[in-house]
Amino acid sequence: MGNQHAARGIALLRIVIGFWFLKSGLSHLAFTPLPWVSDRWSIIMPKIVTRNAEGNPIGFVKKFLEEVVLPNSDLFAGMSGLAELGVGLSLLFGLASVLGAAGGLFLSITYGLMTIHLQSSQGFHLVLVTAMIVFLVTRPGRVWGVDSILFRLKPSVPIW
Repeated sequence: MGNQHAARGIALLRIVIGFWFLKSGLSHLAFTPLPWVSDRWSIIMPKIVTRNAEGNPIGFVKKFLEEVVLPNSDLFAGMSGLAELGVGLSLLFGLASVLGAAGGLFLSITYGLMTIHLQSSQGFHLVLVTAMIVFLVTRPGRVWGVDSILFRLKPSVPIW
């Protein structure tokens, strides 16, 4: 019975974090008719990146933010919104949850490196990175998720 409770607890965590990523992605996108960066996010995101680049103690991260992200801020704003949307949908519904966790791990590490100099966000990103690693190992979409159905139909597919 303990394993069943643990699996349900991890599934609940997956759903909550999935909802958080989905909410974040939706707030960064506009649907006109296809999803892409909202006007609000295309204005705010470069300001956030500039602030994080200025104070970032990691040389390659600072350089990447200044030389790659900022000159292409609309592209990165749109990609981040779509990635958050995809991770959110995957984790919320337990659909290809291993891919969703891998995407969430990438985003969490990226955002964590970008904001490493801000004490207020260090713990948050560490918790997200840890949760994504747990999701990769435990395949949480098999409990309260679409992956449970897909796994029964095709157990050899590694993404559920």
